[in-house]
Amino acid sequence: MEEALAAFAKVNTPEFRKQLDVAIRPEFKKQMEDAQRQLQDAQTKLDSPEFKEQMKDARRQLQDAQTKLDSEQVKKQMEDAQRQLRDAQEKLNSPEFKKQWADTLAKAASADSPQFRKQLDDAMKALDKVNTPEYRKEMEALAAESVAMARESGGSPQSVTPPPTAGASQEAGSISGIIVDPTGALVARAKVTTVNTDTGSTMTKVTDNTGSYSFSPMPPGPYNVEVEAKGFMRMLQENVQVKAGQTFGLNFRLRVGAANESLTVTGKSAAVVPPPPPPPPPPVASGAAKPTGPQRVSAGVMAGNMISKVDPVYPDEAKAQHVQGVVVLRARISKDGTVKDVQVVSGPPPLIVSAIDAVRQWKYKPYLLNGQPTEVETTINVNFTLAGPESPGSGPTGASAPAPPAEPNIRSIDYKGLNSVTIQEVGERFNQDGIGLSPETPYDVARVARAAAVLKQLLAERGHPNAIVTVATQAIPPGAIAIQFNVKEGPKGAASKPRETPVAESAPPAQSAPQEYGGVPVRKIGGGVTTPELIYHVEPEFSAEARKAKFEGIVLVNLIVDAKGKPQDVHVVRGAGMGLDEKALKAVKQYKFKPAMEGGKPVPVGLNVEINFKIF
Repeated sequence: MEEALAAFAKVNTPEFRKQLDVAIRPEFKKQMEDAQRQLQDAQTKLDSPEFKEQMKDARRQLQDAQTKLDSEQVKKQMEDAQRQLRDAQEKLNSPEFKKQWADTLAKAASADSPQFRKQLDDAMKALDKVNTPEYRKEMEALAAESVAMARESGGSPQSVTPPPTAGASQEAGSISGIIVDPTGALVARAKVTTVNTDTGSTMTKVTDNTGSYSFSPMPPGPYNVEVEAKGFMRMLQENVQVKAGQTFGLNFRLRVGAANESLTVTGKSAAVVPPPPPPPPPPVASGAAKPTGPQRVSAGVMAGNMISKVDPVYPDEAKAQHVQGVVVLRARISKDGTVKDVQVVSGPPPLIVSAIDAVRQWKYKPYLLNGQPTEVETTINVNFTLAGPESPGSGPTGASAPAPPAEPNIRSIDYKGLNSVTIQEVGERFNQDGIGLSPETPYDVARVARAAAVLKQLLAERGHPNAIVTVATQAIPPGAIAIQFNVKEGPKGAASKPRETPVAESAPPAQSAPQEYGGVPVRKIGGGVTTPELIYHVEPEFSAEARKAKFEGIVLVNLIVDAKGKPQDVHVVRGAGMGLDEKALKAVKQYKFKPAMEGGKPVPVGLNVEINFKIF
């Protein structure tokens, strides 16, 4: 009763009556009706077939996603992503990356410095000033003058540093030079690339028929210069410093080799680079792969391998015009000793055809490299002289056998005081060593001196180590010479060890190298053992004695390339004499190799290296 009275009292208040009045207003009724209608529409949509189908699709997609997330493929992808994330995090936290990042920030700060902006502005100004027709015309004239001077001197062209013209900028430099092959011939279509090691910018040029190249203008700074030509090793000159207003002269003498072989020279070079001395050929290793191109062999060696020759016919037209001179040919000799290809280097035009026709009929003994016949390339001089019928070496046509200009032919070779060996044995040794000394061949002082050294070595092997060999010559007019070897054998003593077989005929015997080095067996190249790669070499120097006598020769050096790529146990297998053996050893001891590999590990191997001393 009390609760009823309390409720009646509450509804009988003015506030409750006011709320009741608001509730029964038309606006509130309308809101209530709208809410009821929306509720009915929602209920109708929820009960519709379309909504039910949408709900089924949603549940199916959810189940497919759950199944895919539980698959092994997704789990593996997630694991890979997590592993990559961890690796990236470790790299970001590594000292190396922090240092690289610090270096990058420092370079960025440097690039934004006033000094860098000034260098960039100067380079752009230099480009505008130097790239004029007048400057290019002057550079072309200087290059032509350099080539002409080189051809007159018979050597490799010298680079020059021309004074800057009035219109040229003092803020840019340039690089120019000449590229020649081992014989001094100009190399056309060689690719020359420069890389600025500070900025990474590159430029590429191709040499023309004069073998010359030029890069101009170039911002001052350090550059690497790379040369590539078909049939030659890739050469790289590092740290070429280009200075403002100067031309850096850089000549290259290429070395025969495969495209994947390279030679790098590191260090600061002089502004004017003279042609380098004759380089030794690449190492010839036992078991090494055959060369991809013909082997370059000197004319003297191939003259000793000659079997038969046909004298050229002196053309009537040339006789009538009193044309004479030397035709220089470059010939390719096939593996069977026949002349495969002949190209003209120089010579009087009326005599060229006759010289080529004759040389194509010549026959040689096959040239052996590692005991295998090898295709070779050599130079042949055919001398045409209008001599009388009694001139030795001249056929009825008046064309002489190949000989250097103004040199007589050998009429006879005699030996005085020779008792321990026969003349036949001496001749066989001369042929074996490629001396090429025989009657009716051109007289050459260096060839005769080498023959005397070989004869002395042969006598030492027969028990006369103190034998003395001298040479006497007698002129036989009108154009021949007689040679006599005067031998004093001396008392018989202990015979010296016979020479090893030359590398051109076979590889050295296995016992020529120790069985072990540093406790590790010395391997033979082949059968899973790779060939060591020459990555640095020192050019050998001529001895004063050999240079004075114009003496040429080949020194065969045997060595062990250890597991670190360093030469060990370097010694001469076949010497040339006249101080060249010591020069060859000194050069080879400074070689550096990429070591031979077996099963992915570096191993020591035995190796033969031929050092060819040749006067160009």
